[in-house]
Amino acid sequence: MTTQQKAIIGGCIIAAFIFFQSKPKETLTASDIEPIMIRTELAFKQAESKILTIVPDDDVEPLGPNPDVNKCICKGTGRYERPDLPGSGKMVDCPYHSSSQVKTISNIRTVEEARDALANGYAISLCSGYGFSSRRDSNGIAKRSGGWNHAMAWIACDDTHERLKETLFLIQNSWGKWNSGPRVLGQPEGSFWIREKDARGMLSGGGGWVFSDVDGFPARKIDWTINEVF
Repeated sequence: MTTQQKAIIGGCIIAAFIFFQSKPKETLTASDIEPIMIRTELAFKQAESKILTIVPDDDVEPLGPNPDVNKCICKGTGRYERPDLPGSGKMVDCPYHSSSQVKTISNIRTVEEARDALANGYAISLCSGYGFSSRRDSNGIAKRSGGWNHAMAWIACDDTHERLKETLFLIQNSWGKWNSGPRVLGQPEGSFWIREKDARGMLSGGGGWVFSDVDGFPARKIDWTINEVF
């Protein structure tokens, strides 16, 4: 079967799977994903044999992650080269055999869900088109300004209502010391607080994700410094 034929069949299968879901599930674990992948693989084989009258070849090189280490593209190493960038050397973690895994990812869409996730010690990454001022006010808050197609980490919330009568969220940007102004409650450089109305707007776009139960990343000895890199 050609790559184009597989792509067409795969697209039809995925579209049908999404269409017939009566209620989308916003939290997927490894145990949820595995049966989906198994059903998809079975559907490919049925399509090859019935639609294209091609006998499936089980001896072909593995094309992606698989719970069976003998069928997995990583071959048990836990990492593999990105299939879309062959020859680039850019490696990614295998969702089945990597020692560094996020066990659960949940989509959040409300201020209450974001507050509870942070209160329980779970990290949030949120993608949105909201931009903010590079100047913090006396409360460490940045006003919404312009737009960024950008992902940022939400690292804390303040629901004491002592500064303002609303829940505030602390965002850590990835641009280093890019902003200025007062910092409160020990917030780090490069961060800023946002108001509840902005948090609600950002979360409503569906780009907020909570990551839990991260395994791996043990401490290791580093024999280089940042000065050597730059």
